[in-house]
Amino acid sequence: MYAVAEAGGGGSVSAAPQVCTSGDPAVREAVEQTVAVTEFGQPGDGAAVANMISETMARTDLTQAQKDEYIAAIVQMAGGQSTACGSVDERTAEKLRQGLNDIGTAWTGPATPELREQVTASIARGVADGRLDADDLYGIVSPPGSAGVRQLLT
Repeated sequence: MYAVAEAGGGGSVSAAPQVCTSGDPAVREAVEQTVAVTEFGQPGDGAAVANMISETMARTDLTQAQKDEYIAAIVQMAGGQSTACGSVDERTAEKLRQGLNDIGTAWTGPATPELREQVTASIARGVADGRLDADDLYGIVSPPGSAGVRQLLT
């Protein structure tokens, strides 16, 4: 189980993945599914998160704006920031960061270069739109071992 604290205060909850409290229902569902996969695997293992991000970015039922909102929420949560989808505990944030790191460090797979470009472009649009700020980006690049995440920002 993981603990999720709602944005703007509130306590923490341990239950089924009900992370987002507001926003687009499709984005909320995608974020909740991504957070849910952090329950599996070893600490620091981001493969499940990277796969979920890949699957979400490949969805044809989501618009580019929805995908951008999804990536912004994942980046903010990975950096320890509170979002419209709430916030996550450090273990979950670490797995989200590792998933982003895996995407940036060429984990194997035929869709890797395209996925890396999609995530990089979404992060750039998030910054341009004001959804992501310096604190959000610092939160994902400051931990040791975040070279892959740094690659996403270049």
